[in-house]
Amino acid sequence: MSFTTGTAGEYFTLSLNYAKSALKETGGLATVQTAAAAIIAQQPFDGVTLGGFSSAEFVERTVTEINS
Repeated sequence: MSFTTGTAGEYFTLSLNYAKSALKETGGLATVQTAAAAIIAQQPFDGVTLGGFSSAEFVERTVTEINS
């Protein structure tokens, strides 16, 4: 999730593991926006003031162990 901040041109990115895959479906955006609004209302981070919700994206990754 990406948020605008109180400083012009700066963004704050919050990574969350294990998001529900249902968020990719119809209605998922509203759920993400509701979560973002709750985070903004709480202002839980020191040194940054969250201004508004900017975007969200799913990043899928695969981890492959390398044995030596």
